[in-house]
This record gives sequence, structure tokens and C-alpha cells, in this order.
Amino acid sequence: LLTGGEMMNAQEKRPPMIEETRSGTVKHIKEALRHLGRDERGWHGAETENFSIFGSSKEEVERVGTTIEKIRSDVRLKWCKAVGSKWDTRCQVYLHPDGDQYTRASGIPKTISGGSVIMMDSGRVVRRTIHLRMVAHDIHDSVLPHEVTHTSMAGEFDGVYPPRWVDEGVAVLAEPKASRDRHTKQLPNLRKQHGLYTVEQIFGLKEYPESKYTQLFYS
Repeated sequence: LLTGGEMMNAQEKRPPMIEETRSGTVKHIKEALRHLGRDERGWHGAETENFSIFGSSKEEVERVGTTIEKIRSDVRLKWCKAVGSKWDTRCQVYLHPDGDQYTRASGIPKTISGGSVIMMDSGRVVRRTIHLRMVAHDIHDSVLPHEVTHTSMAGEFDGVYPPRWVDEGVAVLAEPKASRDRHTKQLPNLRKQHGLYTVEQIFGLKEYPESKYTQLFYS
């Protein structure tokens, strides 16, 4: 499934989308979405300046495509104080219509609504990929901003991956308040079960904690 991503490899000129002032703030954003039709697998494709989007329906692709650049810009303005230049290669975004296909393509369990993969080489991001399980009820309001935040923060830490606590903390903060509140409401029970992380422990995490501590980590 994922090997067809080369369909989007920047053969054509990218449409201009974002203009920045010298101070790095956004002057205006043009939601330029270019539909590319269906590929040999039956996937509808479209592209924006920084994203190539694949889905089973044109409507789903369009809905994601008309918001994803703004999410990226908002993330970068909030945390990096500038929109930043366009990426060398577009982030590939796959909108999976069901859990089985989602898991086969991404290796991510069906219980998780989205995931992103970042590949770096010699300190440079060479590939960004997002997988979304489109049957999730909060895919547009919560999961999409979360995963776009991961791809947007990649490459902003002097050629290394962001620390896990930064990467996930910032991504959770991109979710709506109701979603963030669900995490914090679990803290009292999680504290009774496991205790809380110390600052030293959080800062020292190189990888995600073992599964029984995952919810504590996100909260």
C-alpha cells in the first residue's frame, strides 16, 4: 500500500500557499489543494504545498487537504514563532477507511486512531508519513492535529529527534480541551496505581514507556 507514495514525488511545480512577513508571521494562507485523480490502487490523491494525501474518497481527501496546512502553520507559529520554509519532500498522509487496512499498512494497532513516522538521515528529515484510521470519531478535531504536530516539530531540534516528552506533550496540547481533559481526569487513579513520574524521569525518557505506563505518560 505505502509503496505507491512515489506518485506524489514533486514532478510538478508546487502551488504557492504561505507568505511570511520578515518577522516570520503569516501574512496570509491560501488553501491550495490540487486533486490528482485516482492511482492504480484506486486511491484518490491530492496535494498541498507540504502534504500528499491519499484516501478512498475525494470528499475525505478534500476535507483533510483544506485544513492540514493551517494546522501546520498554527503549530509552527505557536512553538517555533515562524511558519518556516516548505519541506523538501511532502509528508505522505494516508486516510484508511477501516481498521484492518490501517493496521496492515502501518503496523499500528486498531485501538490507536493515528500514527506518524519520521525518518531522518544525517540530521535531516527525509520522510514524514501520517496514517489515520478514518472511522475514529475524533479524527479531524483531535487525531489529525496531534499527528501533524509530530511531523511539524520534526527537524526543529538541531538534527535530532525531539525528546519524547516534548514530542508527545506538544502534540497533546494541539488537541481540543475536551480531549486534554480526558487525560488529566485520569491522573488521580493513575497516581494511586503507579505513582507519578518525576521531572528527572520524564526528561530521561529516550523511548516510550512500557504499555502499562503509557496512559500515565500522556496524562
